[in-house]
Amino acid sequence: MQQHATLTAIGRVEKIDAEFAYIRAQRESSCGHCQASSGCGHSVLSSWFSAGESQLMRLPNTLNSRPGDWVELALAAQDLSRQVLLAYGLPLVGFFTAALLAQHWLAQDWMIGVAGGVGLVVGWVGLRVFHRPTQPRMVKIVTMWESIKQ
Repeated sequence: MQQHATLTAIGRVEKIDAEFAYIRAQRESSCGHCQASSGCGHSVLSSWFSAGESQLMRLPNTLNSRPGDWVELALAAQDLSRQVLLAYGLPLVGFFTAALLAQHWLAQDWMIGVAGGVGLVVGWVGLRVFHRPTQPRMVKIVTMWESIKQ
């Protein structure tokens, strides 16, 4: 029997609403841990986009957690891979499809570029409207010490 990889993270329960818990996951990055972090473009982009707080996740409160509890969250690696493929792939498919169709029917290069941009936006909007990403699940309530170790 093949076992699938599971990604885990630690989050803090911010509030409880009926049967749902609102959890803020701790952001983790490997940036700063390698020798090239000072000149790495990924490190710079990571610091720009992670400057704010992480968003609250609304998850079923299967562990009967309370505000202030630290919980371990789990997500199958294949689910994350599927979501990344959709998030990047669907807008790109829209871009290339629109550009190829425009190349077939339109003669001017700038029109092909505009059509590709429109296809990219349509793919992104379609993703935002129709795709519901897989949420992680709460695995266990952890002590503060366990959350610091990770």
